[in-house]
Amino acid sequence: MLALSVLFSMVLLGQPDGNLDSRTCFALLERESMAFQNITFVYEGRIATYPVKPESEPIESKFQGFYAYRSNVATLLDLYTLNANDSPDARFLYSLLNYKFDLLDATPDVLPRVELREPRTTAGGAGSLYFPRSAQRIHLAWFLSSLGGHDEHEYQYLGDEVLSGSRCHVVRMLRRPKPQLGAWEGPLPYAKLWIDLGKGGVVARMEWFDGDKLSLRTSFDGFYEVPVPGRPSVTIPISGLVEVFSESFMDRGKTVYRDSPTSEEHYRILRDTIKVNRDLRNEFFSIKRHALASSEEDLRALLDQLKNHPAPKPARRSPVSQAERAKRLDDALAEADRQSSRLDASVAASSEQFWTTLPAWILGAVAAISLAIAVAYQWRKKI
Repeated sequence: MLALSVLFSMVLLGQPDGNLDSRTCFALLERESMAFQNITFVYEGRIATYPVKPESEPIESKFQGFYAYRSNVATLLDLYTLNANDSPDARFLYSLLNYKFDLLDATPDVLPRVELREPRTTAGGAGSLYFPRSAQRIHLAWFLSSLGGHDEHEYQYLGDEVLSGSRCHVVRMLRRPKPQLGAWEGPLPYAKLWIDLGKGGVVARMEWFDGDKLSLRTSFDGFYEVPVPGRPSVTIPISGLVEVFSESFMDRGKTVYRDSPTSEEHYRILRDTIKVNRDLRNEFFSIKRHALASSEEDLRALLDQLKNHPAPKPARRSPVSQAERAKRLDDALAEADRQSSRLDASVAASSEQFWTTLPAWILGAVAAISLAIAVAYQWRKKI
């Protein structure tokens, strides 16, 4: 890592005023995105959602999951939500492979049995799994790999800033290549990145803007040098905080931006579970394969707990029938499909790279994709 830091410093010395020009910046970001052929790890976290009324208590929840990412954007997410006693109460599986996005409620406390359930499928691409509780909030390879050429992002160098004792170069750019935006409606999506050359060019902080409105901030506070056989080690973030400043109302087509966060998401990758450059073939990303067994030993205890001690369900005067529950889940997924289709219509897809839209109203899009989590979780509590 020291050799890389010296190399980057020499590169900067050859540039006017030590600025980080677009070519160098995008070379660093590409290196970060392609650091591994693939990576897997277990992670955990908690999320607090703040009601509009200041006197109201925040809604808090915890989660744990297994994440696998391959450099061609193939992704697997095995996500457990936890109750107040840190026991699992729901399990969801997500898979992205060959532009196909699959979702399966794999919680073993309702019929039909997990082995008899079929995943729900919609179109997908880079960013399909970027929603609360997902590891893509902290592992940014999917985002960095989706960037285009250095001259396609309205790149601006904003200067340098010290974060936690490290000097970072601050840049601003479109989150998507300008040619891909097409007939984009609303404020353009921008990203502001703090790039730490002392750590090999890793992104130390990221802010997303809709025009000039701050919608999301990701601040990393823990980093780890991952050993790579036969190559220099690579530094990645392993802990951080995501603050969301926007709130979307899909029924009204409106986004409200707050001065303080509407939610805070804390993430931590378990360092000892990180594995790189495994033999992850297409079959590995099959939801059906992982539905009956935990993806990693660290999560098997959670699955066993979920099977043997399902979360208690409070009584309800008018129980929801299985048919009604299935219909509601179908309606939720249909809405996600509708939203995804509307977003994808504004995006150009090529045979080499598929884009899913990361919209101006950040939580609106990810809520459409992750809607099934919250809806199914709430229905399960009512059944």
